[in-house]
This record gives sequence, structure tokens and C-alpha cells, in this order.
Amino acid sequence: MSEIQIPISDFHAHIYFSPDSRASAEKFRQLISKHLASQLRYVGNLIDRPVGPHPVPMFELNFLPENFAQVVTFLMQNHGSHSVLIHPQTGNDPIDHSTHALWLGAQLKLDFSKLH
Repeated sequence: MSEIQIPISDFHAHIYFSPDSRASAEKFRQLISKHLASQLRYVGNLIDRPVGPHPVPMFELNFLPENFAQVVTFLMQNHGSHSVLIHPQTGNDPIDHSTHALWLGAQLKLDFSKLH
């Protein structure tokens, strides 16, 4: 099968939490910041409400393709009970958040009506 490769500008990881797991999410965010600082372009603050297609509170990480293996391996080994969505940025948000997405932990149902 021959498919056209669409350039990936970067990757996003969304780490989800609930009010009960907020403290754990903050500790995970601090651990990520400490161990992956040089591999990340951005570490977002905890957002305590659903935003965009994300159905529950979360925080976001952005990283370049060349850091994918190191960042994803760290998330795989340390996410605990938090669900994590990892997706590329190709300019096609619905496809990036679905067909091209990876999940660690439980997969959540995203609201695709909020993507363009």
C-alpha cells in the first residue's frame, strides 16, 4: 500500500484528569517538566474544565517529531491512571485526533464537532 506522507509539524499529548486525580496530574506535570524539559516545546497548565474536543480537564505537552520516542516512552512508563492522547499536528485536526492518534490508558470519547 502506497500512501502519501503528510508532514508532521509537531506532536501534542493531552493528559486527562478528574477533580479527584488533579493532585496526581499536577505531580505528573512536575515530573514531566523535570525529566523532559529539553525534549518539550511546551508544557501547559492544568485546565480544570473541558476545552475543545476534550471531554474532561487536561493539560497539554507539545514536542517535535525527533523527540517522539523519548517523550512517549516516558509517558508510557509514568502515566499511572491518567489517560493520555498523543496525536500529530498535520493540519487535519479530525484525522490527527482520531485515525492518527495513540492512547495510553483508557480511551476517552472526544467531541469531534469542536474540531475544524
